[in-house]
Amino acid sequence: MQRYKAGALIDVTVDSYFPRKNKTFDKTVSNTIYAFDIEVSSLFRIDGEWREFDYSISQEEYQEIDKASLPYIWMFGVEDDTYYGRELWEFEDVLREISDPEMYKIIWVHNLSYEFAFLLNFLSENYTITNMCARSIKKPISFMIKELNIQFRCSYMLTNLSLDSAAKEFTSVQKKVGDLDYMKVRTPLTPLTDQEMGYCEYDIICLREIIKHFREEYEWVYRIPLTSTGIVRKAFRDKMGFFYVRKQQGLVPSRKIYLMLMSLFAGGYTHTNCLWRAHYFLGDDPDDIIECEDINSSYPAVLVTEKYAFSEFIRCAPDQFFDKKKRNSNCFMLECHFENVRPRFYNHYLQASKCHNLVNPIYDNGRIYSADSFDMILLDTDYDIIKMTYDCDVTIKKCYKAKKDYLDPEVIKFILGLYKGKTQLKNVEGKEDIYRANKAQLNSLFGMAVTNPLKVSCECDEDGIWSSKAFSNEFIDEKLDDMKHSMSTLWFYAVGCQCTAYARRNLLKVVFSSKSMDRDVVYMDTDSIYFRRREQHQDLFLSYNMEMVEKYRAVCERYPEELDIRDFMPADKDGVIWPIGWYSLDKVCKEACFLGAKIYSYRDESGKLKITVSGVSKKGASALKDDIRNFKPPFKWGYKESGKSTHFYAEKHLVNGAVVDGRQDEIDVRGIDGEWYHSRYRWGIVLMPTTYTLGVTQDYETFMKNALEKERRKK
Repeated sequence: MQRYKAGALIDVTVDSYFPRKNKTFDKTVSNTIYAFDIEVSSLFRIDGEWREFDYSISQEEYQEIDKASLPYIWMFGVEDDTYYGRELWEFEDVLREISDPEMYKIIWVHNLSYEFAFLLNFLSENYTITNMCARSIKKPISFMIKELNIQFRCSYMLTNLSLDSAAKEFTSVQKKVGDLDYMKVRTPLTPLTDQEMGYCEYDIICLREIIKHFREEYEWVYRIPLTSTGIVRKAFRDKMGFFYVRKQQGLVPSRKIYLMLMSLFAGGYTHTNCLWRAHYFLGDDPDDIIECEDINSSYPAVLVTEKYAFSEFIRCAPDQFFDKKKRNSNCFMLECHFENVRPRFYNHYLQASKCHNLVNPIYDNGRIYSADSFDMILLDTDYDIIKMTYDCDVTIKKCYKAKKDYLDPEVIKFILGLYKGKTQLKNVEGKEDIYRANKAQLNSLFGMAVTNPLKVSCECDEDGIWSSKAFSNEFIDEKLDDMKHSMSTLWFYAVGCQCTAYARRNLLKVVFSSKSMDRDVVYMDTDSIYFRRREQHQDLFLSYNMEMVEKYRAVCERYPEELDIRDFMPADKDGVIWPIGWYSLDKVCKEACFLGAKIYSYRDESGKLKITVSGVSKKGASALKDDIRNFKPPFKWGYKESGKSTHFYAEKHLVNGAVVDGRQDEIDVRGIDGEWYHSRYRWGIVLMPTTYTLGVTQDYETFMKNALEKERRKK
């Protein structure tokens, strides 16, 4: 790695290509790999001086402490060469140096949303940001610097992995870990050791090798998809062809139908049985050994075995919904009014956020235990689940139907091909790249199916101020019209909505097969069921798996020339068959405790205590001191134990339409070397370690006590 000197950078042009009919690039695009990264000190004003983070100060006290950030080194890779500089202002010279009025350049950054906040120190003053693609405010995926013909892209969004994990997944090099203490106060004047410089260089090497991997696959860097979902989208589009896309374009619905689909869409079912929340299963009783059954590739499974809408939704009489023949050939979308809603089971299905105009609801941690009335837009699958799990009176106010059938045989073959590749090539030496590609594409299929183009567009203006377009009728109509002509329209959005509904039904079908199973289920999460007394319920899973085989046969009967039942049941390298969509044993928990959605702890068969807590690193299990009984409110993970950080932005932003200048002031900082440095950086992000405390709302605590009291009375 060499120190950058103005005019001395060697810009290697590997090759270039002029992409025709491309909205972003209207001239030649370089095929050179450029990579960028920075290292930053987070600073806190303690006792009148800017210092490193002090772990002895509480999180509450830090709310009143001034914060600032200071970039102290940047690294830039041009193919196999790596340059560095200590002042971020120098990187503006680099951009000008590689800029070409006749050619676009693409620079890759891992976690662009972080570096972008610092680049605004000079971008907001001198340049125009265009073609912003962002998943949300402050989360850019890519953008263009108009005056320089330079595009920045986020490699994290491409891989959906940390730099360390992405390097392990796609290259033979590995990110160096532990060579930099991020808490030390470094400035652009602070000397860095050879070891520290090596760490900085390896970040660029890892990123460069990751992009090389994708360049080899797609030939030209501009063809590399922006996101991990884009990878499977491109492969899918290439496989299905032009006429399939044209058919999907013709299925783009009206504004009204699209908004209804957006309203009813829900993800996977994740919930803790109210009977067992905070109960310690310690393995003393054989009946209290918790086991987990997992559905093999749940979302892909329902995509290849269920029927989906393939025509526009049209208004129809509600009585058609109750006509068996109509139900067999159509799928339905309903606007319903529910009254006198009371549960039949301990596991409660209704999601409170999907219920409107609620009257006298009782909540079970975000789900509806009971209610006097509410309104809801839902699919026929959800209607069936609700009628199965609640006693209620339902009035169908409006009813819409669409013809349904299995997905196109080529689509089903594409999905099954990915599943087969993932199954057959797992742990096969020499086939790691193909296995990874199949696995990644299979996992991204669901994301592609539920991609919602009506997400509000985010923009960042020339002053670095983020804003979002108004969600108006004109905006919606414009987006829907674009879909009718876009080659990216690969799925009818209703298919994604139906996919998750079918997956929820498959998960819950076993649970609600009997009252005893409902009682013994402890926790569910999307495609997994944690439950007790396995021997009493094993037949339920076997019965479900046999039903899946009948579904395979039904699809094969629909497409006898294209599909064979063996396509649904590939074998791994050892000859073990893994039918898609089957339940199989995933884990056995010697101890377990479940507190809520994504909040649980268990001891695996090897005796290791593990945790899943949103907001806490997996390594945080060590804080429990190997005793699961410590996993209870108000247990607190400290700064070091949580393994998580919170962000503070120094930026300009809008509040009620008015611009608020929240940038940091110019500051004087003394580095660990004792040298004082005057910082002129106004934009940036402060990363601060955070704590996490297990808690429960008062409403949920009251509900739990009432539920347990009712159960006691039954006994």
